[in-house]
Amino acid sequence: LRHHPGVIDMKSRIDRSKRYEVAVDYASSRGSWYIKGAWKSDPYKSGGLSSNIGCHLFDVVCHFFGKMKGLVLFEKSDVQVRGLIETECAKVKWRLSVGIGEEPKRLFQINGEQLELSNGFTSLHEEAYRNIISGNGIGLEDARLSVEICENIREMTGGMEGYENSNLH
Repeated sequence: LRHHPGVIDMKSRIDRSKRYEVAVDYASSRGSWYIKGAWKSDPYKSGGLSSNIGCHLFDVVCHFFGKMKGLVLFEKSDVQVRGLIETECAKVKWRLSVGIGEEPKRLFQINGEQLELSNGFTSLHEEAYRNIISGNGIGLEDARLSVEICENIREMTGGMEGYENSNLH
């Protein structure tokens, strides 16, 4: 998502000396095939919902607002994961859902301003590959930040479980 025009524009306007309130709500209905045995829904094969879908959104959060300082998980199921992330300069309330019949939603709101992510996805992988080949790809340290969020979520059970150094309780 770092190559999405809206993400590029918003990144140029983020000032890490300020505080931000962020809401991320991503819903994409999947059929029963997804929930009942697809490899993507198996946390041992794909990392589960937080890794499969969330890694891209968490990467944008870290790209904009820096390293995670705290994480609280409100809910974790096969079809929905919700929580709160604190970064160096933002509190991010987030939800990921693949519930059957749920209306598609791609909300990424920063201090009330909507970052439009509904369109512009068609060539993002190609753009990322071009950057990697030319030596301008995203490095391991940048990617590590969102991977750590996904790893922490995988290890948590949900129900207001949080990380010790979080001020989000």
